[in-house]
Amino acid sequence: MEAASDKQLGRDARAERMQRAKKVLDALVVFFKRNDGRDKAFRVVQYSSLLTMWALSLTKTVRSRDVHMKAHVGATTPLNPLVAHAFVGKLGRAMSTSRKALKLVRMLEDIQAIFRGCGVLRSLNISPKIRALALLRIFSAGFEIVYYFFDHTVWVVRNGLHEPRSALGSRASSMSSIFWLLNAVLDATIETIEFDDARRQFVHDAKSKKTDGDAASNGHANHGHSAVRPRHFEKMLSLVKIWLDVLTASAETVDALDYPSKACAFVEASAGLGASVLGLRSVWRNVFNDL
Repeated sequence: MEAASDKQLGRDARAERMQRAKKVLDALVVFFKRNDGRDKAFRVVQYSSLLTMWALSLTKTVRSRDVHMKAHVGATTPLNPLVAHAFVGKLGRAMSTSRKALKLVRMLEDIQAIFRGCGVLRSLNISPKIRALALLRIFSAGFEIVYYFFDHTVWVVRNGLHEPRSALGSRASSMSSIFWLLNAVLDATIETIEFDDARRQFVHDAKSKKTDGDAASNGHANHGHSAVRPRHFEKMLSLVKIWLDVLTASAETVDALDYPSKACAFVEASAGLGASVLGLRSVWRNVFNDL
């Protein structure tokens, strides 16, 4: 009987593992079907490439086994780090170009956001704070529209639809970085205000439940209080992500204005990678929880 019970437990465990693997596979399919899923995955590769390029720029000599040297098996020859640097640079550029193609319809979403913001401003019974946030969202969407316009111009140049050696590509890239920075700063301001409101509400609810003796002794009340914590944590991660975007956009703008430095390259790559990982985590979490 015990042997049969152990076999049944083993079969149940294998079935559970198969079910988990199937759910992960289903989540991967849904994730890569979504535009934002592909964008976040490409962005992780893009900024990983930038960080690798920064690390290679610090290396003077890379030694590699030359498999073609039949006369000296195991010998090492100096390998110019520019070879690896160029390969990684092309990979990052390819990911950047692919991401620009995924954003071709984002302008329409920003136009929708502007119309929604104007509708809020026309409302009479709203507080000055809500009116100010609506105005910030309108300006943020406007800056993002201009950013996408120049970003798509860069995409056109990179795909050979315009003379690739013209100065249009570099000028458009500089303007794209500037308006991305303006958009990121406004988004970060909005996110910070909303996070502060959520934090104040969280603290207020915590104090209310602490002073209420009945609620403190009620298990249901404690469960409701603990359910707020994950939402507060996700809001905090979203705030960290948007401020990392501000750092990334600032470093990219400095580089686009012809003031490049290794420190600036490190800030752009590391902050961009951190924001990319947080963005990918957010999309993956939404996809996985919806299954």
